[in-house]
Amino acid sequence: MEATLPFKNISLTAVDYYTNTACGSVAAFKSDWYKLATQSQAPQDQTTAGAAIASVLAKNKAANIASMVNLSQSDVIKRITDFKNNLITYKGEVTFITKRQPPALAKSGVNAQKNARAPLIGKQPENKGYVNNPFGWFAIGNLDFSPNQEVKAHIELEGFVIESDWAETDGLLVSEIITDGLQVTRNLGTENLAADNSFVIVSAVRGDNAPSGTVRMLQGVDMPHATINNKQIVPEFPDAKNAIVFFDKTVQLAPVAGQEGLSLAQTGAWTSVISSTPDAFVLPAKNGRHPFEKVSYDYKNNDLGFEYFIDECHSCRSPQNVIDRIGKLQDMRLEGKLQNVAKKMIKQTPKVNPGFGGGIR
Repeated sequence: MEATLPFKNISLTAVDYYTNTACGSVAAFKSDWYKLATQSQAPQDQTTAGAAIASVLAKNKAANIASMVNLSQSDVIKRITDFKNNLITYKGEVTFITKRQPPALAKSGVNAQKNARAPLIGKQPENKGYVNNPFGWFAIGNLDFSPNQEVKAHIELEGFVIESDWAETDGLLVSEIITDGLQVTRNLGTENLAADNSFVIVSAVRGDNAPSGTVRMLQGVDMPHATINNKQIVPEFPDAKNAIVFFDKTVQLAPVAGQEGLSLAQTGAWTSVISSTPDAFVLPAKNGRHPFEKVSYDYKNNDLGFEYFIDECHSCRSPQNVIDRIGKLQDMRLEGKLQNVAKKMIKQTPKVNPGFGGGIR
């Protein structure tokens, strides 16, 4: 007869770097080991509370409800106690092992990327806690986790090691830039934008304390198909050649009254002007825009923000611009820049060798 460990798995349901807590459970149930240990024992009286619970669980749902309704409060408490006493539960130390997540990859088609800084050099803190719950559940605090980490729980029992799957840390959510009261007016050759406010929400996933710190908000558009008189250079987005920055501000987070675990970073009212030729705002071949946005929020030496630059618009697909692209392609061909590509596309005719039964080589 082959014995098995009583605790078949340990699982992590949440690892929070903001509250520095880890939640999960060590499986607590009548395992194979429990069954082997009790096979040699005399059968229990079928009228006991434990057998009564097994009988109730074997019935259908309606019967379960009807049976439980007829129980007195003392009977319910006794059955719960008996049930817990018949469980094999883990009570002991649990260690949390951490590793750095691989760098985030750019999202296809949007050129967006999460920003993760390199981890600090030095000895990693030892994260340990203690499980002491009748059902093996745990919510251990006073740990030390960071964004962009993966964590697994580890316990050792009589020389055996049981580990959970890797779980990603979370803790804070950073929203996109939200603009309130945007108004756009156009005059001959200019477009005026005005907004009452733009803001970013930083909220805790589980904690009640409002996040603090500063948030940088950068937003604007690139108009590559038009002539922009007041274009700006944006080092964060070098592909934006005809860029207009609406705002670029670093502001302090402020708690929201009546909302636990939530803070706002606000620009306040702002205005921006785009100066160009009159047709740049009305012709479909010229008025297309490539929006860009960057939000930076540093927490534990990690930037939890994001950035994106959408590099395609309706003007990119307009007939005139498609023709211009074809023209540029022809110019490249004349200059010999496509010769290497052309060589790869040429298919050679297969040669037949009659001496070997006409095989193709």
